[in-house]
Amino acid sequence: MPKENSMRDKLEGNELDLSLNNLSVVPVKELAVLPKATRLDLSCNAITSLPDAFCSLIHLVKIDLSKNQLQELPNQFGQLQNLQHLDLLGNQLSVLPISFFQLRKLKWLDLKDNPMKDDLKKVAGDCLDEAQCKKCAQRVLDYMKGINSAVEREKQRKLTIQREREAAEKALEEEEMQLKRERRKQAKLERQRQQQEERQMNHQPKENTFEEEEEEVEEVEVDGKQQQRQSHQKGGGCCSWLLWMAMFSLIIALFIGAANVYQKEIEANPVYSQHVKPVWDKYGSPYWNTYIIPPWNLYGDPTWQKVKSFCLEKSKNLQDFIDTKLSSGDIKNKKSKNKKTKKSDDKNKS
Repeated sequence: MPKENSMRDKLEGNELDLSLNNLSVVPVKELAVLPKATRLDLSCNAITSLPDAFCSLIHLVKIDLSKNQLQELPNQFGQLQNLQHLDLLGNQLSVLPISFFQLRKLKWLDLKDNPMKDDLKKVAGDCLDEAQCKKCAQRVLDYMKGINSAVEREKQRKLTIQREREAAEKALEEEEMQLKRERRKQAKLERQRQQQEERQMNHQPKENTFEEEEEEVEEVEVDGKQQQRQSHQKGGGCCSWLLWMAMFSLIIALFIGAANVYQKEIEANPVYSQHVKPVWDKYGSPYWNTYIIPPWNLYGDPTWQKVKSFCLEKSKNLQDFIDTKLSSGDIKNKKSKNKKTKKSDDKNKS
């Protein structure tokens, strides 16, 4: 590789001649410090490839790479935007990088004696003279522009397909999510329906269970309040019992009062004083309770009118009726039973 000082010696004006130096690698760093060298001759060397850094030499206007062994150019070769003259005669190039269309200032191009593909070879032409090399540069630039447009369209098509695929996958995922949400919703409604049916079938036990659970929760959270609540419920039961006892006592008092009123009405009735009381005093009350004063007729004169009518119909007077009863033995039996009862009571008292 030639040194920087020797390269400066080979610099004549703006042209640097490195031909016939048996170079296999391009000295990019040394060339970068020579911005005046806008015309570079690297012909007749053993160069097989150009480094990517070679594309940074944007000051180059003319490059001669003829009669080397180049198999390809760097992908970013189009960055040499000031390049106007390019000689690639006698290399091993089959294609050109797509960025080649960016060499808008290129006016001269020679691609003879390269194993190029048929379409590129046809576009390049023979390049036998200056005019043909100029036409070659223009036709190749147009061709590479078309290649770039086709590549961009393909990229755009693939990008569109990818986006459509992603959108379809996203829509499918959303649809699956919607179906899952619908299934969960239906399952929830079904569970609610089943729970409602179970509550309807077991309504009372459910309520009792709920009340027991609520009472347990309240007991755990606030023990004092639960005790107060239970004591309040017990107090309510005592109040209910007292109320029932009071009502029962009131009924008994009313019954006793009614009996007293009934007794007073009996004693105030003239039938009692004239007919019943004498016989009652003589024969005892069980007779009249059984035969004359029915227990279902409690109040009013109609009872005594019925008694009087009954007595007058059965005998000429009340005494005949009583005698008739005495003769039948009913009253005697009752009287003897009453006497026996009184004697047993007297003995018990004594």
